[in-house]
Amino acid sequence: MAIKELKVLDQKLYMITQAVADTLAPAGGAFQVGAQDVDAALLFDNYIDRLGKLPLKLIKTVLYLLEYAPLFTRFKRFSRMNQEQRLNYLRGWENSRIASKRNLFVMIKMLILMTFYSHDAVAQAMNYHPECLIKDEDTHAVYLQ
Repeated sequence: MAIKELKVLDQKLYMITQAVADTLAPAGGAFQVGAQDVDAALLFDNYIDRLGKLPLKLIKTVLYLLEYAPLFTRFKRFSRMNQEQRLNYLRGWENSRIASKRNLFVMIKMLILMTFYSHDAVAQAMNYHPECLIKDEDTHAVYLQ
């Protein structure tokens, strides 16, 4: 993929997003292609560029919370954790007794995975080739016709 400038995220948020994406969709998981292989953070950045100011502010806030909240209990930022620690931490968000925490995590997870699965390489790895999809040559995302 050609290197493109970030539209919404700064380098710090890009790095946090890539850490979350790598945890959710690691290479060699269900199939060989992983989040880093398709630059899921860049796909995410390009997608959320279409959102308004309020959703963007919420998304950025949640990403910062995911990165820095572990400092209070684990004394380590999310991006500095190993894969197993990250996965356990995200499971904590996903299974939290606090509904708003669960909902915020589900929102981020959905947006990141939605953009990850939209990449042509991921569709090919899943052997998903419906006739109704067209490929965006710039982003390698696939869309309904």
